[in-house]
Amino acid sequence: MHDETVAVYDSIAGSFADRHWRTRLEQHMAVLVAGLPPGARVLDAGCGPGRDCAWLAELGFRPVGLDASAGMLAEAQRRAPGIRCIRGDLRLLPVSSSSVDAVWMCASLLHLSRTGAATALAEARRVARAGARLYVGVQEGGGEERRPDGRHFTYWSLEELRAAVDAAGFDVDPRSGTVSGPITWVAVHGIAR
Repeated sequence: MHDETVAVYDSIAGSFADRHWRTRLEQHMAVLVAGLPPGARVLDAGCGPGRDCAWLAELGFRPVGLDASAGMLAEAQRRAPGIRCIRGDLRLLPVSSSSVDAVWMCASLLHLSRTGAATALAEARRVARAGARLYVGVQEGGGEERRPDGRHFTYWSLEELRAAVDAAGFDVDPRSGTVSGPITWVAVHGIAR
């Protein structure tokens, strides 16, 4: 992730959490956790303020939150005490190989180049056990931009993201697709080969 993007998230962590804390991607979470045993270990790669880590814990799983932003991790620890959170880079996960049952990447690949995203997806596959589940959500579109606040965004088509997930070693779930709203999201589910 670009340093400017991390700095922005450090500075807006509290207000970002306030704005998004109650959002739940019910359908996508249901696909991710279907069939996982109670207590399964789930990596929330790009956990932000810990919203989905807290939810995963409520569902009976053992989440591990990872984010590059110290501000977001501080917010996660405040809002979801007791959940393990670590600071790290999606492109070099500080997690043991074949150690997680699922990887949740909600809006985290948005801030990496396509090359960086491919590396992050390969890292997700490295840490995932065979048969582990994956969810990746990004904004739909094409190209990249640097927003006025300094954050870097990369946009994806469904076909591009499906191909990237497949190339990383995950079988793409046919329930992958787009979700329309004020922002159209591309959502891809996979299972580690």
